Amino acid sequence: MKSFKPKVLQLEITSEKLISASGLGTLLEAFDISELSAEFKSTLPIRNGYRSQGSYRLGLIQIASSLRGHDCIYDIEEFRHDDTLSDIMNGETVVPKTMGDFLRDYDGKNLNKTNLFLNLQAMSYRI
Repeated sequence: MKSFKPKVLQLEITSEKLISASGLGTLLEAFDISELSAEFKSTLPIRNGYRSQGSYRLGLIQIASSLRGHDCIYDIEEFRHDDTLSDIMNGETVVPKTMGDFLRDYDGKNLNKTNLFLNLQAMSYRI
């Protein structure tokens, strides 16, 4: 399966007003280059199929959704109209149904691995 890497944004000084989600790119980039990303990838269910965007891309979108403060998967629709996130994801964001299908792919093994990952992530941020 082809590996996904989010686009690295070039930071520059601007007089434009920034959107409230402007920090998502930096946070996703920092997560992607951290040692945590490999561990995170190992917790994700495998997504195969003709139209699959890959587990890691969907996982990053879910992380972005959580960071953005979304309450449910239907809030992900906001990302479909967010030029910055579309740019980070190389033009690929998802509809809520796709995210729901992805979340339903989790089984007991994935959930256990995810819980262990969340503990590792929390501890790494405390160091």
